[in-house]
Amino acid sequence: MTTLNLSLVTISLQSLLSNNVRRLLGGTPVNDPAVTLMPPELVDATTRTLNLHLYHVSEDPQFRNAVGMDHARVPVQGQPMALRMFYVMTAHLTRSNTFDAEAQQLLMGLGMKTFHDNPVIDDDLIVLPTPASPPVPVMHTDLRGRHNRIEIVPRNLEPEDNLNFWAAEDQKTPRMSAYYEVRTVFMSPEEVRTSRGAVFDVGLYVASSAAARLRGSRAVLGFTMPAATGLGAQALDVTPARATLRAVAVTDRPRVRLTGVNLTAGDAQLLHITHGAATHLLDPALNPAWDIRFGPTEISLIPQASLDVTDGAGGTVTHVVAPGLAGFALTVRSYRFQGATRMNADYPAGRVEVALGAHLTTWSGPTSGNFRINVDPVVDLTSGDVTLAVGGEYYTNAAPATAPSGPGTFTVTATQITFRPHFPAPFTGAHPVQVFVDGAESQPFWIEVP
Repeated sequence: MTTLNLSLVTISLQSLLSNNVRRLLGGTPVNDPAVTLMPPELVDATTRTLNLHLYHVSEDPQFRNAVGMDHARVPVQGQPMALRMFYVMTAHLTRSNTFDAEAQQLLMGLGMKTFHDNPVIDDDLIVLPTPASPPVPVMHTDLRGRHNRIEIVPRNLEPEDNLNFWAAEDQKTPRMSAYYEVRTVFMSPEEVRTSRGAVFDVGLYVASSAAARLRGSRAVLGFTMPAATGLGAQALDVTPARATLRAVAVTDRPRVRLTGVNLTAGDAQLLHITHGAATHLLDPALNPAWDIRFGPTEISLIPQASLDVTDGAGGTVTHVVAPGLAGFALTVRSYRFQGATRMNADYPAGRVEVALGAHLTTWSGPTSGNFRINVDPVVDLTSGDVTLAVGGEYYTNAAPATAPSGPGTFTVTATQITFRPHFPAPFTGAHPVQVFVDGAESQPFWIEVP
C-alpha cells in the first residue's frame, strides 16, 4: 500500500466499523451508531458512538533493510517509507448525564467482533449494512484497484498497560478500550528523476493496467426460519453465489452479483452463461427479466429459468436454464477500424461459478406416512439428479417407483418430492430439509410439524 494521506486508511477502518456494526444491530436506522475519529477524551456522546482514534504512528524497522536500501543514495525519497499505525477504540453514550454501561459494552463487543471477523481489508471486502441494501466496498476509493491490503492486528495489552495509557486522566477511571495495530502502510515514494549506469538494450513491453477481470460471485439468499424460533425471514450472504430459480412474477427473487475490477472496460461487454454442455450469450435486450446491470466492480443479475438467444436468422430461440452449476464468463470487446472496416478485438476477462437451485415453496403431510415438498414450477426436477437430506440423513431415490418404498426413500415428479421419513410418528418438531439438483442446493428449508 502506498499513499501520502494516512487518513485514507483511517476512513477505511471507519467504513468497516460503521457498516458492519449496523449489520450486526439489524440494519435499522434507529440502531445505527456513530463512528467518530476524535481523541476519546473529547467525545461527548448523547447517541451511541464508537470512537476509533489514531494515537501513534511509527516506522516499521523491518523494512529499513529492504532490498535496495543498502546501496541507495541519500536522500532516499525514491524508497517507500513503511509505517505502523496504532489505534484505540472506545464506546461512548451518556443519557441525561448518566453513564450507560450496557450500551457502551454492547458497542465495544460489536466493534471488536468486526475487526476479529475482518482482519484484512482489500479491494474485495464488502459489507451489506441491511439485507436490502447494495454491497458497500470498505476500502477507500483512492486506495482500491492498486493491490492494497490493510492488516488489522489486535494488541493484547495487560490491564496495567491500559492504566498507563490513561495516566493523564489521573482524576478518572481508565476507560474500557481496545487497541489495534494496522500494518504495513507505505508512504508513497517520490518520482525517481536520476539513474545510474549505462543502458545498452531497450525493450518495449506493453501491459494493460485497466484490464477487466471477474474475480468472484456472491448473493443474498433469503429463507424463513421455523416459527418456533421467532426469527422469521432471514438473509444469508453466500460466496460463491447461490441462488434459486423463481417465477418472474415473484418480487423477492435473489440477485446474483459477479464481482471484479474494471468490468466496464472496452467498448462492449459480453456476458456468457455455460450451463451443462451449452454456452449462450446473455443479451440484456432479449432477456429483460434477467435485469442485467454492468458496473465497474460488479455485474448484477436475477437468474431466470429460461434464456432467449438469437437463432441466426433474425429470430430467437428460448433455452431452458435448469437447476445446477452455471458458469458466467465475461468477454471484453474493443473496436478498431482498418480503412472503412470495423474490426473487433476480444479478450476473455474471467469466469465464475454460480449454483442455481430449485426453490422450495411449501410442504404437506403426513399423508399415509409420507411428506411432500413443492418447488417453484419454473423448474422440472425430473431433468436433473436430485439428492434429498432430512434432519442430516441422506435419503435414497426409489425410482422407478412412483411412491416411497419405505423409510428413508423418496420419489420425484416435475415439481414435487415425496418422501417417507426416518423419524417416527407423530413427526413433531422442526426438521431441516436439504435438496440438491445436479449439485446446486436450494435455500434453507424446514418441515415444522406442530
